[in-house]
Amino acid sequence: MNKEVFVFELKTCSREKTIYIPRIQILKMREFLKRSGGRGFIGIKIIGTGVWRIVPIEELEETSSGNYKITIDKLKKSLRLRDLLSIIRKTRSIDEYLNRDRFNQSVSQDP
Repeated sequence: MNKEVFVFELKTCSREKTIYIPRIQILKMREFLKRSGGRGFIGIKIIGTGVWRIVPIEELEETSSGNYKITIDKLKKSLRLRDLLSIIRKTRSIDEYLNRDRFNQSVSQDP
């Protein structure tokens, strides 16, 4: 049975906004990921909403000071818990196979 390691750094915020993460936290996480062969994610809970956003560590942006950030745009487009469950279960939603823009264009062009 194959097993995967998933590593999380968890954060909270009161609303969707740019999240800053100290460099040392990401360096320690990357070191652990290297040793474990795992996959890293930043989990952000939006307080009072019950909403969790999940950002793969590879998508973090480095700031000019050497720390890391998740922009509000990246946060809004991030994974949801259901997406993370699909990754863990190695399943996909049918939506992933559809190009919604192309589909919507072809439907609107039908007579």
